[in-house]
Amino acid sequence: MDSGSGSAARGFVNDLATYNSLGLGDFSKVQAGDYSSYRNQRRTVSVLGRINYSFLDRYLLTANFRRDGATVFGANHKWGNFPSASLAWKIDQEPFMKNQKLFSALKLRGGFGITGNQQPLGVLQSLQIVQGSGTVYFAGNVQTNFRTTQNSNADLEWEQKKSINIGLDFTMLKGRLSGSFDVFKNTTDKLLYGYTVPQPPFPTGSIQANVGSIQGGH
Repeated sequence: MDSGSGSAARGFVNDLATYNSLGLGDFSKVQAGDYSSYRNQRRTVSVLGRINYSFLDRYLLTANFRRDGATVFGANHKWGNFPSASLAWKIDQEPFMKNQKLFSALKLRGGFGITGNQQPLGVLQSLQIVQGSGTVYFAGNVQTNFRTTQNSNADLEWEQKKSINIGLDFTMLKGRLSGSFDVFKNTTDKLLYGYTVPQPPFPTGSIQANVGSIQGGH
């Protein structure tokens, strides 16, 4: 949780006390914006399940399911589902490998998974925000103006990274040489990004949303 407040005073007789005694100011000279306060809170909840399975100590399976919820997202998409799974085959344990002398360990593996990202978002970026915008004189009094400074987006949701990988681990020459080969592909969907929108129908000219995707691999 993040919170704070601020205040200012005007019309001091002298500057000896500076900000250490705001009560020495002339409160009849207070202007809009001389006082403020805020309270922000980000909450994340996660539920995780996992299954491990081994058959003949040669075929291995791990499956995970994660469900995450975060307050920073829109009202329609607070939660995201993120499954993952990995398979491994210990080739060196197969009967047809028993008479060979080259490999002491040889394993083929593959995996797929989806993870979520919320880091680009501030605490209130799915909500419409209204702030003070100067003052006007009306009916003999000073009135504070207000304007919308941020558009709401009830459909703002998790950025998702999908990963696929295939790898080979080996140990050979009686343990003198070992290594791994990996091939992977990453795709990031529903990128969190602020882009320009027309006015009207939007109150302000930009909005935080999920747009586009990028890919990478090796």
